[in-house]
Amino acid sequence: MNGHPTDLTYYFLTPTILGNAAFAPLVPSLPLAGGGTYVQNEHSYALFGSLGWNVTEQLKVSAGLRGSWVYKTNQANNFYGQGTEAWGGVVALPANLQPLAAKILGATTAANGSLSNSDYIPSAKLQYKITPDVMAYFSYSNGFKAGVPTGGVVNGVAVPEILPENVDAYEVGIKSEWLDHRVLLNLDAFRSNYNNLQVTSAIFTPLGVPIIVTTNAANSRSQGLEFEGQWAVAENFRLSSALTYLDSHYVSYPNVTLTGIQTYCRAHPALAACAAQFPSGVPVLQDLSGERHLFLQLLLCEQRHGRRPAEAGRLWAAGLAAHLGIARPALGGRSHRQKFNRSHHRRRRHRRHQPTHLARQHAAAQRAAS
Repeated sequence: MNGHPTDLTYYFLTPTILGNAAFAPLVPSLPLAGGGTYVQNEHSYALFGSLGWNVTEQLKVSAGLRGSWVYKTNQANNFYGQGTEAWGGVVALPANLQPLAAKILGATTAANGSLSNSDYIPSAKLQYKITPDVMAYFSYSNGFKAGVPTGGVVNGVAVPEILPENVDAYEVGIKSEWLDHRVLLNLDAFRSNYNNLQVTSAIFTPLGVPIIVTTNAANSRSQGLEFEGQWAVAENFRLSSALTYLDSHYVSYPNVTLTGIQTYCRAHPALAACAAQFPSGVPVLQDLSGERHLFLQLLLCEQRHGRRPAEAGRLWAAGLAAHLGIARPALGGRSHRQKFNRSHHRRRRHRRHQPTHLARQHAAAQRAAS
C-alpha cells in the first residue's frame, strides 16, 4: 500500500485547548488535526508442493509443504495542522507551532523500517470413506503471517517489533449424505492455536488522544463445533440449517495497554464512577490471559462462513456499551489487516456436497422409471 493518508481531526480536544492558556497560540488553528502518509512495499515469494496416496479404496492420505519468503519496507511521517473537513483535509501548522501541538498529540514521527521473514508451512489430511456416502476426515495445517516493520516510535510512543504470527489448525469431522442423497449432514470439531497473534490496540495520552499500535499477544486459542444440514424436500424446495459453537480466548497476553476509560480513571481515581468501576485502582498495564473476546469470535465467524452477521455485530456493540465502554484491544478483521498467506489459518473448508441438484436427479430418475 502506498501513500495512504492518515488525516484525523481531533474535535474533542477543542474545549481542552480553549481552557488552557498555554495552548492559546493554537486557538486560531482549531480544530486541531493530524496528517501524514504511510507507505509500505511488500515482495513475497512462495513454493508449494503436495502429495496424495490412495492407500486403499476407502483410505486416502495427503500432505503438503509451502515455503514462503516475505520482504517489507515502509516509510511513515506525520504532521499537525488545522482540520478543514469532517473527514480528511489538514492545513499544516507553521513550523514554530508543531512542537506545541506535539505536547498534546505526541511527537511527530518520521520513520523508515524493513524486515525479512520466511517460514516453511506443512499441512496434512486423512480421509476415510466409511460408506460411499459417508466420509470421516482429519486435517492439520500451519499458518504464517509476516511481521510488520516499525520505526521504533509512533507519535513519541515506543513501539516494539511486530513479530510474525503463526497458527496450528486442527479439524476432525464427518460428511455424509442419506436417503438417496436427499439429506446432507456434516459435523466437525476444530481448534486453532495461535502464537504471536498480531493485535491492534490503542495507547491513550492523558488528554485522551488515541495512538494506534500493533503488538503481539503471546498465545491465543479458538475452538468449537460446527454442524450443517440440508434436506432436498422437492425439486424446487430445500431446507438448510447451520450451527456453530465457538470459544475464543487469549491463553497468554500480559502487559496490555489500557483502554480510554482505564487511562482516564487511572488519572482520576477519586471520581465516584471510577472508584465504583475500579475499586482497587487501575494498574499501569493489564493482563488479558484467559479472557474471551467476542471480536475474535466475530472474525472467525466471518472467516468460516464468509460474512459477519449483522446481528452479531449489534450484540457486540450492545455488550460493549453495557461494559461502560471498556473495550478490549481489537483483534482486527480482514478488512483492515494485511491478507494472510494463502496457507494461513483461513480454513480451507472442505467442499460441501450441495444437494441443490440432487432432488432434480431423483425426480428425473423417477420419471425415467415410469
